[in-house]
Amino acid sequence: MEKMNFPQKLIAWIKGCLVSGMGSVLVNGSPTKEFKHKRRLRQVDPLSPFLFIIAMGIVIMFMKRASNLGLFHGCQLPNGGPNISHLCYAKDVLFIGVWSEHNITALNRLLRWLSLVSGLKVNRSKCKLFGIGVTDSEVARLARVANCETGSLPFMYLGIPIGVKMKRAKYWKPVLDRFILKL
Repeated sequence: MEKMNFPQKLIAWIKGCLVSGMGSVLVNGSPTKEFKHKRRLRQVDPLSPFLFIIAMGIVIMFMKRASNLGLFHGCQLPNGGPNISHLCYAKDVLFIGVWSEHNITALNRLLRWLSLVSGLKVNRSKCKLFGIGVTDSEVARLARVANCETGSLPFMYLGIPIGVKMKRAKYWKPVLDRFILKL
């Protein structure tokens, strides 16, 4: 946060929140003795979305620099569209690039640098590598290089099937049913 020119007072407040976590449990309506949290920040913490946004700023900076230097090659959209190398949404980051071992190696290095700079750790057991237009054996080979699992299409993301022809009504039915239940 110092490198991003955040005010020192704000940095001190956030550090204070992260190191001074205390809690207690209600037992039969009465609070127990307070105890220190063993983990510093959890997803349910109200501060975590803001810190995630700051961390994603670092990811964006790393990816722009890597793309500009030719270390990572994203996907060029047609008709003069932008070159996309990553998308950030909620607590997820999707890296998009040309299929090559060079890109996987560069991405591994970028994630390692991110870990060293920010203190965040990538949970590789939740990471998946998808290949479009490549063989399953090639996906498995590069997944081993990336130290992650192989993914296959279609898959569900945020309740929407990815990798299917969304023009078909049968793929929209579960989404519509969930909306109707909420209404």
